[in-house]
Amino acid sequence: MFFLTRRKLGSTSLLPKSTNFDVILRAVQKGFQSFKYTDCAFCLKGLRDLCADPAEKHSATERGVLQDAENKILDRLKSEPADYFSITIWAQSLQNCDVDAFVEKLQNDNVIERLNTFSIASILVSLARLNWRDEYLIDRLIIRINKTPHQLTSQAISNILNSLIKLRYENPEVIDIIFKEGAKKRDFTPQGLATALNAISHFASLSIASQQAFVDTLVEAVTKSTKTLGSQATAIVLNALSKLHVSRETEVVKGILQWLPNVIPACDGHSVALLCKALTSYNVIADEHFNLISHRLAEVLKEINEQGMHFVLEYFALFKERESTEQRRATVLASLSDHLTKVGGSYSSMGITYCLHALAKCQCTSNELMKVTLFNRALTILESVADSHPSRLTTKPTAFNGQEIGVLLNAMDAFQYENQRCITLVLGHINRWLSGFTMTEILTTLWGLAKVRKMIPESTTELEGVVNRLYDRLDYSRLSGRALSTIALSYGSIGVVNEQVLQSIRGILQSHPDQIEMKYLSIILTTLYTQQIPDFKNLLEEAISRMSLNANTAHSNGLARLLHLAKTCAISIPPNQVESICALVEIIFPKIKPFELSHILGALRSFSPSKAAVESLDQYANVYVKQLLKDATRPTLERFIEYFSFSKGASAETIGCLVEELAKQPMLNTKHVEWMRHTCTGLVESYPEVASLPAYQTMREKLKTETT
Repeated sequence: MFFLTRRKLGSTSLLPKSTNFDVILRAVQKGFQSFKYTDCAFCLKGLRDLCADPAEKHSATERGVLQDAENKILDRLKSEPADYFSITIWAQSLQNCDVDAFVEKLQNDNVIERLNTFSIASILVSLARLNWRDEYLIDRLIIRINKTPHQLTSQAISNILNSLIKLRYENPEVIDIIFKEGAKKRDFTPQGLATALNAISHFASLSIASQQAFVDTLVEAVTKSTKTLGSQATAIVLNALSKLHVSRETEVVKGILQWLPNVIPACDGHSVALLCKALTSYNVIADEHFNLISHRLAEVLKEINEQGMHFVLEYFALFKERESTEQRRATVLASLSDHLTKVGGSYSSMGITYCLHALAKCQCTSNELMKVTLFNRALTILESVADSHPSRLTTKPTAFNGQEIGVLLNAMDAFQYENQRCITLVLGHINRWLSGFTMTEILTTLWGLAKVRKMIPESTTELEGVVNRLYDRLDYSRLSGRALSTIALSYGSIGVVNEQVLQSIRGILQSHPDQIEMKYLSIILTTLYTQQIPDFKNLLEEAISRMSLNANTAHSNGLARLLHLAKTCAISIPPNQVESICALVEIIFPKIKPFELSHILGALRSFSPSKAAVESLDQYANVYVKQLLKDATRPTLERFIEYFSFSKGASAETIGCLVEELAKQPMLNTKHVEWMRHTCTGLVESYPEVASLPAYQTMREKLKTETT
């Protein structure tokens, strides 16, 4: 019995309870001196399993015996030479109190070279469980695997990758070893598939060489076994595929989306949240999914943490304009708001800010109690870190990093939460921690300040200093067109003058306007126009003359803005660029909205396009203008008529439609009457046949009546 206990104390169910403590007590008294090293490792595992078993009720005396036994075993394990088998058993019961001694043994007793892949997987799982990070040790363990990679099982690969995520390990060359071996495996379990895909999506930014081969292997396996995936595995797999940008049109994603109705009813809270995140990424707006998730959400709401709540709210934002789910959506959002009122007071800064952001996207801002709860929590956190400062060891705040500060400011605008105490705390927080902000955090913070500028009194002297410090941290060499447009818009809204910002933006526009996407170029130039910077006309002329006209990146609203700005400033555009713009308009015609098209056509006539370009444009305009007239406002209609009066290329059908819409316009004042008279005269001059149209004649009679 004593021998059995030495080697099998990890299986204490084999022995009567009284025998366990009799044997343990005798062993403690003898100091475990007769135990071999491996026996000690087994006993440590057994003791810890015994202590952790909720079915066992230990008296104070028994707990003392167990603790004494554990201490004596650890003394033996720490003091004597280790072997690979004992180390593996020890790893399975590892705790924080002995992890340092364990790692020291692992490194100093030359054990690593004798470990097999199963042992390494067990060790990594235990280190991850205790959040014990040592990049050098992990390198050694995985490089050891590379000597016998064929020993890796699919389960070991999944366990190792999951452990590396928890340990925040990101050495691409070492992870590549695991990925290469994983790509050869064809026997992953459903949960193993989910774990492995999740790991790949986590490491995707590292650009690991063998990543795609591993993804292909796993995707093939998922495609064949979709219906064997449980609810949790399905949620993890779909989320991982979305993070890996696997197209929604692929067989694997289509298969999972079709299978979802079968697994949603069994999802726990975490799985529901993950599914919401994945469906949002894929922009899947399906009533069946929505109804099933809404129903299941009511059952598992208490299981969803703050991050999961953010995912759920983002999913519901997809349906804000869908009539078929409007009533159900309103009911569920009301329930979520009430839940946030109850639990939001315990959320972290990340949970608070991202839930506020998602609620604003859902247009769910009317629950006053929820609003007060969440913003009061934000105030409490800001006050708790008001005395914190960066140090040599800490450059990031424990709460409210730059990204969260920017999101909080945006939420204040969306919820119309005007609180000077909050503004003061935010400005002070930015001032203290700005040195550790990333470029993205700086941009988000600037945009947030722009959104709440109207809430900040002019007497707030701290604002100018904070904003100028943010501007000073900008590195323009690393900024995209989108980032530049954010800076420009923020600059215009905040109102803090900084010549360096304007000169930096001007320099970029002068050197490479063709590298800035049309949408963002239009925003930047419009903002500079409102700032009345010197020599703006020359800058605008050069930017439009050299801007990219790639149809793939063209933006109809951006083009309309740019051409309208060019027309307003009366600049000249080179004839070859005008012809290229006309050709681009023909390509993007189907995407252009009525008011955008009217501005584009109205501006183009100011730049004297060639007769051939005008005739070509008219072919498209005659088709699309008729379709767009039903949504046209008076100014839009006016610009269409001005263009066709210039081009003289409108078909009889187009002219008829224009005149009919014109006749519907009310003449509410003298200005309207004069506009109508002027328009009618211009139409008849360009198209004499208009005079015979019944709608035109009716309009003339109305004009006579109004004049009388």
